[in-house]
Amino acid sequence: TYNQPFDIDKNQPGINPEFTIQFNNAVKTIRINDTSLPQGVTIDTCDATDSWTANSTASNLTEDNINYASGSGSLSFDVTTGTGSISKPLPSQLDLSNQINQASLFYYLYLPTGSQLTSTEIRWGSSPSDYYSRVLTTTNEGNAFATGWNLIRADWLGATVTGTPDVTA
Repeated sequence: TYNQPFDIDKNQPGINPEFTIQFNNAVKTIRINDTSLPQGVTIDTCDATDSWTANSTASNLTEDNINYASGSGSLSFDVTTGTGSISKPLPSQLDLSNQINQASLFYYLYLPTGSQLTSTEIRWGSSPSDYYSRVLTTTNEGNAFATGWNLIRADWLGATVTGTPDVTA
């Protein structure tokens, strides 16, 4: 359906499942309205540097309000050589017990030169020593990393477990 009737009908009981395609800053997304699907959980919008830390060879962590794929901005940082990362502890506990081994974590990654990245890793857990992780070498669509915005999907099922993460914390 078109975006306007989709927005009017979304989350209304008794409406047949429907979808619409949305373009935002040259990024195409599919929006699905199906009240039988479980609601997603936003872990962080990644549009402000609050509590984020640059680690390893990452530096110049800033908020970019000009080049972003969703929300009101994006996090921007440099990695000169090797491995760089950013991390953030959540301000409060987040119970993901309804998501375990069913959910996928999605994030956009902007690359000025896509061919220079070989992999990206995402970690989520209850502490720096108790977490789940996925190392990803392709985009959500299974393509090689490209110059520009790349949508990355990390499936929880099959993630590497380190320590004993608590999904309720």
